[in-house]
Amino acid sequence: MIYQKYLIVGYMLWARYVLLAGHLERSLTDIYAKHLESPGTQAFSRREVMAMCSDFTLVRMRSRLSFGDLLQGSWGSGTRAGSSLPPGISGHAG
Repeated sequence: MIYQKYLIVGYMLWARYVLLAGHLERSLTDIYAKHLESPGTQAFSRREVMAMCSDFTLVRMRSRLSFGDLLQGSWGSGTRAGSSLPPGISGHAG
């Protein structure tokens, strides 16, 4: 599973831990690592995922919405933010 970088939950976490806290130097990457799911969580844009998979001849991505994306779960409480399911990836080496 790969987390999608630009999600509503990510922006909500950014607003909470950056905007409201006055720490404008923090990035989405930092927010995900410290406040989404477990410590060190990473999220990637579609472009970044395609670059990571450049050695594959076939790459398919699809996004799935979860409870966190639909704002039905908790978000940003400690290091848990509700799940946000990213693009599913399958690849075939060529």
